[in-house]
Amino acid sequence: PPGGGAAPPGPPPPAAPRTAANAFHGPHQLYADEPEQAFMASAVTVTPTLEGTSLRAPLRNESGHAMPTGFPGRVVFARATGYDAEGRVVWRSFESDPMAEDPDAVFGKVYVDAQGEPALPPYAASIARDSRLDPGETWELRWTVPEAVTRAELVLLFRLLPPPAARQLGLDESPLAGARPFLTVTVP
Repeated sequence: PPGGGAAPPGPPPPAAPRTAANAFHGPHQLYADEPEQAFMASAVTVTPTLEGTSLRAPLRNESGHAMPTGFPGRVVFARATGYDAEGRVVWRSFESDPMAEDPDAVFGKVYVDAQGEPALPPYAASIARDSRLDPGETWELRWTVPEAVTRAELVLLFRLLPPPAARQLGLDESPLAGARPFLTVTVP
């Protein structure tokens, strides 16, 4: 027992019931059968605007810690899609690799080895990038969209692991390696 001494006689006391007040609610819940998008979505506010060819989306970290936080490889990124008056997709902020195609919309840490290649945190020589949002910090994403865009959708997605780390761990085909949306906002 804590503090030393003998354990009291008899059976141990019953465990406290799990409630929303004492259950761990974290990003891993996005990968459960009943994901908790509302919990993750409460960590950030997004107020996008579309004026002509300018799409702006200020993101504010409403959590009490850096966003994303937890395991050092966690990543949050924004995907913006523009639609024309008929509802057809006419623009995307990236096609397949947000880090290469739209790095300003990717939040997280990037660890590298001595040669500058992506590495898992315990084996990294340094942090190449730390783009997490501090508590209360606002970061404005900005894109120039085609004139045909009349409506835009912004989706925030979360990854437990960045793709290079998932590959190194042999998890690149696992559902845990995929991106999960947790907040979608439409700009008319």
